[in-house]
Amino acid sequence: MQSITSFTYIDADEVEQTLVLDTDYTITVFGDEQRIEPIDSWPTTFCNKNDVVKLVWISGYGAADTDIPENLKQAILLKVKEYFDGDEVDDAYRRVIAVSQLFFDSEKNDR
Repeated sequence: MQSITSFTYIDADEVEQTLVLDTDYTITVFGDEQRIEPIDSWPTTFCNKNDVVKLVWISGYGAADTDIPENLKQAILLKVKEYFDGDEVDDAYRRVIAVSQLFFDSEKNDR
């Protein structure tokens, strides 16, 4: 995650409220993992409505091509080749992923 664009919720009175970084919540980093945690506690929301909490964020390594690690680019290219050519590239893909220590479970993700 590079940044949070907006973080809103519908309160108990059905009014949209905005949560503010370092006032209402903080971002905690554990290695490559990031967590959004409340400063005190999460506010009460209006419970009988869908989409009560909305979080919009920017993810990725950066805007420039050079921001993306080379081994991740290789993994993407191998998967694209497999999809378009029908070739079996799983062994090469797994080697690239192992090198980058990126854990991707293709069984749990739609292709």
